[in-house]
Amino acid sequence: MSDQTPGRRRLLKSIAAGGGTVLVAKLPDTWTRPIVDSVTLPAHAQTTEASPSPQERTETLNLGDSFTAPDNLVGCVQITAYGSAGMPGADGDDGNPGGAGGNGGMAEFCLEMGPGERIEVSLTAGGVGATSTSGGGSGGNGGASTIVRYSEDLGELVASGGGGGGGGEGSLDGNNTNLPGGDGSDGDSGANGGQPGAGAGGTYPGGAGEGPATNPNGTAGVLGAGGGGGAGGNNNSGGGGAGGAGSASGAFTGASISTSTNNGPGYVELVYTVLA
Repeated sequence: MSDQTPGRRRLLKSIAAGGGTVLVAKLPDTWTRPIVDSVTLPAHAQTTEASPSPQERTETLNLGDSFTAPDNLVGCVQITAYGSAGMPGADGDDGNPGGAGGNGGMAEFCLEMGPGERIEVSLTAGGVGATSTSGGGSGGNGGASTIVRYSEDLGELVASGGGGGGGGEGSLDGNNTNLPGGDGSDGDSGANGGQPGAGAGGTYPGGAGEGPATNPNGTAGVLGAGGGGGAGGNNNSGGGGAGGAGSASGAFTGASISTSTNNGPGYVELVYTVLA
């Protein structure tokens, strides 16, 4: 039986074919770590960067604030402007209460803006309440309108102010009390006073509240502001000022104009979407 294995026989044959010379490679004494410059993954294992996703943001703007459209803005900017409420009328000498001020109006619009374009917030002061001269309370000042202006004179959005409350009656004869100012937005009159009533609201201004014959009237508001309340007299309350009327022009044409429940200062809310 031969002691040559198949592997041994193959080795001997290869030596014979090569003239009997055997070359033996010398192995290194130590191994070194290989340096890998890069690794290429198969296509199914490769990853890509995540795409930007839409994110909704909100901002509140007050008097003097502005907003500049960012480069990654998507869609329109939802703008909701609120006018200021009118101030209440003062109580009469005997504690007869003055009328409440009317609520501010509201104006809404979704504005398409390009990168870098701006909107700015300003106001127009309301009419001045009349000062009583015969024991009644003075009328409240009308609420300021809130104005949103679009850059490059491209339009204006006006949220109206509420009318000022009428001054309280001086005596407690129970005839005429607590006459409120009108709400802003549509220019309707405030509540009537004891003798002359509130002035009617115009297209832009809120009409002035009128006082009794012996007392002065409030002044009218302009550009959406509420009218001032009339002063109360000894036997009559003053008329409430009329609420101002909101408006829209230029790029804001078609805005929704309405009353609101805002009984404080005016402001603007923004809601918009960016890719981030």
